[in-house]
Order: sequence, then structure tokens, then C-alpha cells
Amino acid sequence: MRLGLLSNGQAGLSRGSSVALTQARENAPEIVQVTTQSSADVPAALARLARQGVTLLAVNGGDGTLQRVLTEVLAGSIFKPLPAIAPLPGGRTNMNAADIGSTAPPAAGLVALLRALRTDTLERRVVKRPVLRVDFGPGTSPQYGMFFGAGVIQRALTFKHQLYPKRRLQGLFGAGLFLGGALLRVASGSPTGIFAPDDIGLAFNRPALAKETPREQLVKRPFQLVMATTLERLFLRIRPFWGTEQAPLRFTAIAANAARSPVAAWKVLRGLPPPPFALDSGYCSHNVEQLTMKMDCGFTIDGELFEPQPGRTLHLAADHRLRFIRA
Repeated sequence: MRLGLLSNGQAGLSRGSSVALTQARENAPEIVQVTTQSSADVPAALARLARQGVTLLAVNGGDGTLQRVLTEVLAGSIFKPLPAIAPLPGGRTNMNAADIGSTAPPAAGLVALLRALRTDTLERRVVKRPVLRVDFGPGTSPQYGMFFGAGVIQRALTFKHQLYPKRRLQGLFGAGLFLGGALLRVASGSPTGIFAPDDIGLAFNRPALAKETPREQLVKRPFQLVMATTLERLFLRIRPFWGTEQAPLRFTAIAANAARSPVAAWKVLRGLPPPPFALDSGYCSHNVEQLTMKMDCGFTIDGELFEPQPGRTLHLAADHRLRFIRA
């Protein structure tokens, strides 16, 4: 395999980490390297790596950088065949890399990849995962990523970016603290401001009901929380999903009229079904094949923010499965 490295020049690396990564690159002249300064640079950078025969793509950046790379790789025809992807956690939030098992600093991760290539042990680091696809409708290109959050989550992230400078409350701990706090407020009852519910129409199919009802009816109702992911866990091991179906897309929603209690909030964060008194009152979590949403509110894919748009219909699925490499 030929190793290529795409680095986000604006990623949140400390100076020490940047120096260490530079040294690691200089000690491995066989690496094909490109650096981007904005998301607009990513398509040309990937095309250059593809022309030089890269089959193992290391991505140094955060969740947003990886989301952009996944979208370009899967929505276009830049690479044939698709490369294996090794996320290096060089961004301000690195939830996707952490879930795959890449937690070492980027320089150490890059050295580990090189060692695995040279010793022919790369297969030991392979992690196969489905990737989330979000379709916006006719005439638009799909977006790819690992985590989707609508309404409250998008507004909470926007508020976080406005409230804190780039170097504060970043990383897995800060992002997990913020997301966990937002989920607790939703599950315990905070229906005003950025936590106000949104009218969202939901329809999904799940394997357990495939013979009787291949697709549930699209019913619009107020929701305080809607999220979907192909990850096994979120920040700080938060896992607000308790579906048991054999399907790649984990989906959870909390209706505006859901029964609230500290016990229900804690169980939701830990991936356990809410208490019996709450299960029939607005809590929903399933592993699904597809999810259709009709809504006016904004949403986020891996931390990338998409603004509200009236009457928008989204289709979510996870029909691509990629080989990720744990760095």
C-alpha cells in the first residue's frame, strides 16, 4: 500500500504536536503529503493523492476534516478503488477517530502506520465501519459522515462556537461535557431557548418489522432531540442508543412531551432503555436501515453546521462500509 497524508493546516494542533508531526513526515520521504488551508482545498488535494497511487489515506484533522474527506471520497470518483482511511486526531474534536481507536497524537499515529506498513502488520489495525449518508433531495450531492444531529444539537453547537474561543472547551473532554450537558437538559426538561422543540416528521424501517411494515408512516410531531450515528459511542463513552435490531444506523429521538426524570436522563446517556413509565411517553431508539426526516430546523454532520431551511426532506442511510485503519 502507498501511504498518503492529508493535513488540515488550520486544525487545532498545539505547537509541540505540529513540530512532532513535521519531524515524523520528514523522516518518511515515501509519504505523499498535501496540506489544506480550507475545506475548498480538499477536492484538489485528494485528486493529487489519487494520481500518485495512494491506497492508504491518513487524515490529520478533526471530525469536520474527516467528514469533508469522506464526502469527497464517497460522493465522487476520485479514488478507484476506495482507499483505506486512517484518521489522525489532530482537530479540536476527534470523536470519530476515538471511536475507531485512534487516540495517539498525530505524529505517534503516523509513525505507527509506517511501522505497520513496513512490518506487514497493517491488517491487525483494520476497523470496518458503515458510513452515514445524508441525501438532501434531487439536484444535490449527498454528504457523508458518522454522526447526525438535528435541531437542538445544531443550535447547541452553534452556541458553543459563539460562546467559547477556539482554544477553550475543545477536545474530547470539552465536547463531551458540552454534549452530555445538553442531553441531560433535554432529558430532564428544558423546553425554551435553544432547547425548544422542533416539528420534525420521521419515518424509518427496521429489520424486526420488515415483513409487517417495511416503512413506518411519516408523522410530524414536536421533538426535542433527534440524532443518528454509525459510531458505537460518542464523547466520554456517552451512548444514548438502546436499539436491539441488526441494522447499521443507530437512531434516537425524544419527543417534546416525553416524561422527564433524572433516572430517565441517566439511562439515556448510558444507552439503557428509560424506565417503563417513560418508554411509552416519547422515547424512541432503534437500529434502522433508513431514516427519512421532514423538517425546517438546522442540523449537523460531524460538527459541520447546516442552517435551517423550510420544508427540507432528508434521507439517511448507511450503505457504504469502509476500511478504517487504527493509527
